[in-house]
Formats: sequence, C-alpha cells, structure tokens
Amino acid sequence: MGEDSKARQLRKFARLYKTQHPTIKTSKETVINLSGRTLNDGLSSLLQKSLNYAVTPRTIPIEDILAGVEKAVHSLPVEMAEGARQKTARIIKSSSRPRNNLTRAEREALGTLKKNTDLTILPADKGNCAVVLNTVDYTQKINSLLEDPSYRKLTRDPTDSTERKTTLLLKKSTLPEYICKQLRPAGSRPPRLYGFPKVHKEGVLLRSIVSNIGAPTYQLCKYLAGILSQLTGNSAHHAKNSIRFVQILESLRVQPEDLMVSFDVVSLFTNVPIVDSLELFSRHFEYDVLALFKHVLISTYFCFVGQFYEQTDVVTMGSPLSPVIANFFMEDFEKNVLEQATHKPVCWFRYVDDTFVI
Repeated sequence: MGEDSKARQLRKFARLYKTQHPTIKTSKETVINLSGRTLNDGLSSLLQKSLNYAVTPRTIPIEDILAGVEKAVHSLPVEMAEGARQKTARIIKSSSRPRNNLTRAEREALGTLKKNTDLTILPADKGNCAVVLNTVDYTQKINSLLEDPSYRKLTRDPTDSTERKTTLLLKKSTLPEYICKQLRPAGSRPPRLYGFPKVHKEGVLLRSIVSNIGAPTYQLCKYLAGILSQLTGNSAHHAKNSIRFVQILESLRVQPEDLMVSFDVVSLFTNVPIVDSLELFSRHFEYDVLALFKHVLISTYFCFVGQFYEQTDVVTMGSPLSPVIANFFMEDFEKNVLEQATHKPVCWFRYVDDTFVI
C-alpha cells in the first residue's frame, strides 16, 4: 500500500472514530445557571465557594453537638462514654464565637436562598460545580424518572413496618446480641430520592440517588456490606483502584494484532437482579443471614415530595450495600462468561462498571 493510500485510510479511520466517539463538552464553570433567572453578585459569589463549603454558624450549636455525642457514645462502656461527655463539655466551654467566613452580601444571599422555594440548587453529576434549576423543572425531571415501570406508588409510609420487621429478623438471627443491638433501628426516617443533573449530557437528565441515611435498614446494610465485601475483590480480573490499574498496564505487552477495548455496564446498580443475587448469596451464607439480605433488598422504598414509592427487583443507588452487591454479582457473571468463551481475551480487568479488555 502506497503512502497516499495509507494516509487516506488513516484520515478515513479518524473521521469514523470521531463520528462514533463524539467529544463531550465539559464545563469549567463552578456555577451553571439553568433557571433563566439572573443571579446577583452575592449569590454568585456564595455558590462559587462550592456546595461543600462549610459556613460557620453565628453561635455554637451546643444542643446539636451534645445530641450527636450522645448518639455516638450510647453503645460504649459507661466509663468511656462519660469521659467523652466530659471532654466535649470542656471543649465547648473553652470555645469562642466562630469567625464569620462569609461577606455581608453572601450572608444575605444565603438567607434569601433559604426562603426561596422556586429554585433548587444541586451538585452536578460530574464535575465540581453547582447547578441552579427552577424547582418546577427539577420536579418534572424527577417525575419523568418515576414513570419507569420499576417504580410503584405506595399508599402509605412503610417506615414503621420496615423498622419492626428489621428488629424481628435481627432477633431471630444468630448474630451476636451486641451486634444486633447496634443494628436495631430506632426513630428511623424514610429514604429520600433526589437527582444529580447530568450537565455533560444533552437535555440535562438526572441521575437518581436514594439517600438511605437514617432509614430503618441503613445500619444493617452497612453491616451486610462489610461481611459481603470479604468475598469480593479476589477475582483475577478485579482492578482495586486506578493506581493498581496503571501498574497492571505497565506489565502488559500489546501485540500488533491485538485490539484494546473499553466498555461499561449501563446503569449497573439498577440492573443487578435481586433474585439472582440472592441465589448467589445462598452459596455462602446461612438461612438467617440470607433472610437479612433479602429483607434489605426488597425494602427499597423512598419518598419524594410527600409521595412514597417502591422500587422493585433491582438494587438502589445510594445504599451502602449496592456497590458491594454489584461487584459480587459482576465477578460471578464475568467468571461464567470467560470460562465459556470460545475466544478468550488476552486480559480482562474491571473496576465496578468499567472494563478494559485486550
């Protein structure tokens, strides 16, 4: 093949690659205003500090601190708990008034923003920026997500019944009493649904997240995630993190005939089937622990604007158990696929939902 022919082929390949892999425009802005409203200087300056910026309170929230300490020490031995209380009291007494870390305009903007229910401000799905949306638009986007058949409306709040069932299953389990005491729910609140705007995608869709903090099964999910994680990450195809992946790449030698491929699983968490996952768990856990897994996986409800919904047959985004279950399921799935493959790849490495193959 002549040089001109090679050049034409390369240009053709470059055009084809560009068509199949369109460049996603990423914004370096720290504030993306999609509301159509003008943001004054104080509000713009406030939002540019990022949504993780810790605003100092005008006074020390003593009651909140004491309540938090009591919650933290309730399972400690009496002497240790009392020591923590005394140390907290000494710190509070020696503390001075917090120094204000906002300008007057920013403080006024924050006060106005708290009263403004017409705007919703959220972190972007990717990138460190704040997204300003009209609350009406945000609600419509969430409602569009909830039209999916995997969501079903509930007629009442199932928090109390879920809390009672969680307590009953823990009582029936063979887990040590001190662990059951730590996992037993009390004063639970329902999981909440919210969405992160995908500003890098056309139409600015939302990535749905269910916050399970404080939910009846939250502590139990964390415990089950801990014992299940001991069975994951042992696969030869598992990439622990990006540093380990770079080390793996440095040891590989690519031949001229090799093809490098990368792909990911679409919506991994919400595509992991519960029934299949429970069948996998049954190979490793006794019946009482399996019952706990089943309970937390089918108790996938949440609240949005006063309406309760149930999510069926898939794990939810936001549960501490979801990433561990997804990884556990994927390790079994890829093990079976690779064993049965007629043409086995030279290498196959995966981190959560991203896979690299030669």
